[in-house]
Parts: sequence; structure tokens; C-alpha cells
Amino acid sequence: MKVFITNSSRVWGGNENWAVTTAEGLQNAGHTVKLILKAGGAVQKRATARGLSVIALERFGGDAELPALLRFYRLFRREQPDAIILTNTKDYWVCGLTSYLAGVPKRILRLSMVRRIQNNIKYKLIYTRFSTHVIVNSREVETGIRQSAAWLQSIPIEVVYNGVSRLKVSPPREQPLELPSNAFVIGACANITTRKRFDWVIRAVAESSPELNHAQVVLVGEGSALPDLQKLAEQLHVTNRIHFPGYTSDPHPWYHLFDLNVLPSQQEGMPTAILEAMAQGCPTLATDCGGVRELLNNGECGMIVGINDYNGFKQALIDLASQPDRLATYRKNSIERVKTHFTHTKLIEHLNRILMS
Repeated sequence: MKVFITNSSRVWGGNENWAVTTAEGLQNAGHTVKLILKAGGAVQKRATARGLSVIALERFGGDAELPALLRFYRLFRREQPDAIILTNTKDYWVCGLTSYLAGVPKRILRLSMVRRIQNNIKYKLIYTRFSTHVIVNSREVETGIRQSAAWLQSIPIEVVYNGVSRLKVSPPREQPLELPSNAFVIGACANITTRKRFDWVIRAVAESSPELNHAQVVLVGEGSALPDLQKLAEQLHVTNRIHFPGYTSDPHPWYHLFDLNVLPSQQEGMPTAILEAMAQGCPTLATDCGGVRELLNNGECGMIVGINDYNGFKQALIDLASQPDRLATYRKNSIERVKTHFTHTKLIEHLNRILMS
């Protein structure tokens, strides 16, 4: 089949990672896949580096822009894809409408974040007419959609879990960062944005003396919140214990360095930053948002605290730093859960069933 996947973001994150790795997986499964992306952004750069076919556009255009609608309509009529997967909500109208009018047989909307759907004619058309399938990455996202309006109760929604391609790999010969031998390493590999609330981690370590005097924090990634976090570490006089190595294309060595993976987010779908850590046997502490509880199997694979409970998060850091047996249990359970439910192979098999149905 000829499959198009659209993503209009210039910034790399979990949703963009899903689009690129899914395109690669479907291509390896025998499909002809093209990504429609914003020109010049991080997503195009990483997709091209993997040898994927990309249609790069300077801009996607707004919902009411006739030139944008005509451009997409002509593109879909000319290319005649068998299926299109729309991964950004802001593209649902322009790409959904034009793929519908162009006669694309399968039009799949993917939602990766818990959000309310507006109860108006525009979204009724998107979800009941322009799309043939709706897929989400967690039960929590599905629940959020269905609770938005009565007419959303009856639309078919399928949960397609995120997947990782690399299960536990051998630790690297050399650690990616040299730290004190007695350090309790708290870390994350993620898009560093405000909603991830990594300031909680820095504040907790600065405030928890002497319990976390041996803690070192390693935040791997790039993003808009990075300058503020660096400034906060300076203000709290913990720059010698807070590390910002920058973006990595391979997070796996870092998870072998971490004693604990953290994600104190305000909002998530099914976070890649937790899933990749679990696959490497790295235990997690996270806030109860989106699909986190589903992913961590109600706390069997990591500790979960209230979404706005900073004090609970800080206390959990202190507790886990002195509970190696508990962390070992989380490691074992995490690897088994990923093997059972969250491999990239299972994701591609599930999408294949939808595409071929």
C-alpha cells in the first residue's frame, strides 16, 4: 500500500518520533511510505537521515486558506495514496478535508494526548466524515475523547500502543557522563519543555538535604525550557549537581547511567520518555497524567504521584534513593511489561491490520 503520514511540527518530540519510526516500520513491512513534513525542521532532518521519502512543505496553511486546501487536494489526487495518517490535530481539517475530497480510501486520525474535542460542526465533520479510523495511544486518551461530547460516544476508536524497537541492550563500555561513584543518578531523556516540569527535580534536589546530597540530575535533551532550568540551577546553587548534556539520537546508554528516570509532567499521552526507559530496565517516578498509570501498570513498574503533588514527588525521590530492592523490582517488571505490550513490532502489526482491513 501507498501510505502518507503527515506532521507539521518543526520541533522534535514524542509525536514526531512516532511519525518517523512508524514510517520506517511500515516501509520495512513492505509499504510505500511518504512523510509530509515542514521544510527545514528537525523532523525533516531526522527523517531524511533515516533514508525515508519526504515531501517537504514550507507551510501547511490554516483551515480557511484556499491555496493550502488546493495544494493538498492536488497532491493527494496526483499521488493517489491508499491511506493517510494524520498525526497533528492542527492538520486534521486541511489534510482531512482534502484527502476526503481526493478520495483517499483510508484516512486515519491519531491522537497522542488527552484533550477535549470541541463540540461543533467542524469537529463533527472531522471525526465522522473526513476520517475512516481514529487511533489513540492509551485508554486515557480514548476516555478523554468520548467524554467531550455525546456524539463521540459511538465513533470507533482503536488503541494502538506506542512501541520501542530496542529492548534491554548491554550497558556501554564507557558511561556517557563521568559522575561520582556514589551518586544516585536521577535523569530523563526528553523534550525539555515547561509542561514536563523538570524544575520540580532541580528544586527537590536542592531542598532535600542531607537525604539527597549524593544525588546527581542529568536532563538529556533540548527544548524551550532549557535556559530557565539552567538559570534555576544557578539560583539554587546546585550547578555542580545538575547536568544538561544536550540532544542525543541514542538515549539507551543514558538509561544505564540513571538509577531513576523521572517525568513530573502536567500533561502526557503515552510518554516515550518512560517507555524507552522501561525497555532498558530503568525504573521511573512520574506524575499521574495521561497514559502514565496505564504504562506503569498501576505502579507495578514505577512510582506514581499526584499530578500536582510536588511534596509527594520530592518525598518519593528521597524514599526511592534508599530503596534499592524496590528499584530492582521496578526494573524487572518494566522489561517484562514492554516485551508483552509495547514493542515496535506489535505497533506495526496492529497498524497493518487497520490498513489491510
